Formats: sequence, C-alpha cells, structure tokens
Amino acid sequence: MCKAMTYKVAKYAYEQKALVSIDTDGVYATCRIPDYVMGNGTGDGLGQWEIETYEGIIAWQSGFYWLKKDGEWKKAKTRGIPKGTVDVEYAFHALANVNEDGSNFEAIEKKKKTFVGLGQALNNQFGKWLTWRETPFYVEFAGNDGKRKHNPLGCSKCRGYAIDLSPGLHETIPNSGIVLGDSGLSYMHYLPWAQNDSEDHSPPEWFEDIVWDDDIG
Repeated sequence: MCKAMTYKVAKYAYEQKALVSIDTDGVYATCRIPDYVMGNGTGDGLGQWEIETYEGIIAWQSGFYWLKKDGEWKKAKTRGIPKGTVDVEYAFHALANVNEDGSNFEAIEKKKKTFVGLGQALNNQFGKWLTWRETPFYVEFAGNDGKRKHNPLGCSKCRGYAIDLSPGLHETIPNSGIVLGDSGLSYMHYLPWAQNDSEDHSPPEWFEDIVWDDDIG
C-alpha cells in the first residue's frame, strides 16, 4: 500500500467530511469509499485494500482510540501505554466534561507502571534502579502539545463557542507552536542542497577545534 493510494482515499473521505484519521497504511472514515477511489479494489492481493467495518470509534488522539464491534467496545489502542489498561469508561467520563478553562475536553488521567532502567537511574534516581514504580499520566483530547490540537474556535462542530459534548467528529488544527506558516498550514521547506545556493554552509571555525582528526597514514 503506497502513500499516494492512502492519500487519495483520505482526500476523498475528507471531502465528504467523514475523515477520522490517517494511519501508516490505512484510513478510518465514516463513509464508504468507492472502488474507483481505492484503485486496486479490495482483496488479499498486493496493493489491494482490506475493509473492516465498525459500529463506532472514539479517536482520542493519534495512536490512542477505542473501536466498537458487535456491540462491544474493544480494548483501547494506546501508544506508549500497555494495551487494555485504559477502559473506555475513562473516555466517556472525559467526553462528558470540560477542563478548567473550557478550551478542551477533560483529560484522561490514570497511573501506569514504569521500570527504572539505567538511563533513568543516572538522572538522579539511582536509588530506584531496577525497580518498578507507579507514575501518573494524562492524555489530552487531540494530543498533549503535539502537532495538532482541538480548539472550539477552529472546530466546525463546536462552532467557535463552548465545547460540543454531543457525539460527532471534532476538527483539530495545527498547533501554532509548531506550524510557522502564515496560513496555519504546512508549507515547503528550503533545502539548500537541492537548489542553487550562494550562501556559505561550511562549518564554523570553532568546529575544527572540537573535531579529532586521527591521521592513521
């Protein structure tokens, strides 16, 4: 499955206002994708799509979601957290409440067990080396200071007002702290090695003082 095929399907779903998420080799959408959009159709062959149908999804953020099938919510897919440790009831509770400033849904809060390896032990935690400990974690809707965020002002479901607590698709926007384009969208980056460039990109003079050139001759 190539990126161009994934993009084509995701673009169609987005135009139908039905795009939920784009994964490495798949797309979640609330609409049916026509065969002509998928290109090679469905099946087990190389470059063909596999179709799975679910009754519902709670997409909390990238890599963190619940799927509903046959009337039952499956164990959450939780990137960075052991699978199945966050019950769907945590999501239902968070979706029914907003945070203190009203800018987003309440975060999912829980504790997880982490092992203190050598790397952490050397960071002023040597007394806890080779032990397990419980640490709190929280997961915000749409992401914890990641590439995207949810903001009622930029969400067509919330319509720029308070958080809309009813079920549906909420839009996320690029995090202003990361995206620098004036339009708020991603943009082409300058690659000096791929274009004519008159600027001197050689290392600074101090660089030679810290490089050990061992002439084995």
